[in-house]
Amino acid sequence: MGTVMDRLTDAPLEGARIDVRRDTQEIASVPSDASGNFELIVPIASGTRTTNLQLAVSKEGYIDSAQVVTVVAGKTIDSRYNFVLQPKALADCTSKRARRVVVGSFRPPADLPGSGDFNAQVLDALSFALKDLNLSRIRRSASPDYVACSEIKKLELLPRYAKVLKADAVVAGSVAKASQPPKFDLEVSLGSQHEPDNAQRRRVSSSNVNLDRPTAARLSNELLSGVVLGLVSGYLEAGEFAECVEISRAARQLFPKGLPREVEAVSEKCKASQGSSRLIAGDLK
Repeated sequence: MGTVMDRLTDAPLEGARIDVRRDTQEIASVPSDASGNFELIVPIASGTRTTNLQLAVSKEGYIDSAQVVTVVAGKTIDSRYNFVLQPKALADCTSKRARRVVVGSFRPPADLPGSGDFNAQVLDALSFALKDLNLSRIRRSASPDYVACSEIKKLELLPRYAKVLKADAVVAGSVAKASQPPKFDLEVSLGSQHEPDNAQRRRVSSSNVNLDRPTAARLSNELLSGVVLGLVSGYLEAGEFAECVEISRAARQLFPKGLPREVEAVSEKCKASQGSSRLIAGDLK
């Protein structure tokens, strides 16, 4: 018995195919029902010694998943086998770097037909605005990466997208013509994997942004603060205190009047933890 669920929405998946295999031989198969549940009966002699089978689940539009089922004396060790499948559409929305910012869909202005998604333009503007973070003294593999993912369209699910993609920050939203052409106004929603499971998306705006020239784009402090907060929180949770402190130092270039309160609070935690880890290392010598 078991259940098949959608990783993004937590909704049950009906019609997923569940196969039981011994080596490469399929010995049983069944679909999941409307509640995502399935039950398989596999005839195995009770006197048989320990046997390992493979339980494989597949569904169109999702990445396949599998688990090993251990059978001892005709009975499985576990009573239930649950699966959570990730949509294939999100497969390319990740990075090899642990610290990542994902830019989702940005709906174009209604009065600008045929313009298409503004995802790429917002990605360029954001990555340029945060360039000082990548020019800091931390190693390249630990620096933030910026990933485009136009498949992220459901703004109410932004915190879920962030957790599924293990993203420090996910941004998506809409674009409108600004009062100063050719600039645009952005309505942005943010989510982060470091927020509580029941967290709601943050909503910020950024006005008069020149998306045609990333070097001339001026994004709001609210937007930049939300992204930087996600990144420093990621370093803190990963125990990368030195990197957290260095990124915070670099971020001060973005905020001449001082780091935003939430970012400063995380930075101070990293400084305190960095000092404690140095003391511990010193005690061990």
